Amino acid sequence: MAIIANRCEVMADCARSLRRASHAEVRRLKSDGSTAGELADMRIASHWLHRDDDKIPANVTAHVAGALASSPCLANLIAMREELRMLWPAPTSPSSSWLPICKRGS
Repeated sequence: MAIIANRCEVMADCARSLRRASHAEVRRLKSDGSTAGELADMRIASHWLHRDDDKIPANVTAHVAGALASSPCLANLIAMREELRMLWPAPTSPSSSWLPICKRGS
């Protein structure tokens, strides 16, 4: 029960970590003198990486894929988030026992 109760907090921490890591990758790409395309992919992706795949617009998915291809760190964070998500499936109905906890925390 404690794992379910902390799901929202853990997933929010994952999202914050992804945002921080993606902004760090933008700074790294700038300092490394990367191409404009790589930098654009990372900037666009940094706004969407913390979101679920089904929430990312279709016109942005190529940018996200390019950013993940150029950053093993971000790809690893996304893989870990997906593993966590598999432990905690999304609620199937509003009556799920942990949903009120998540809404209160957000």
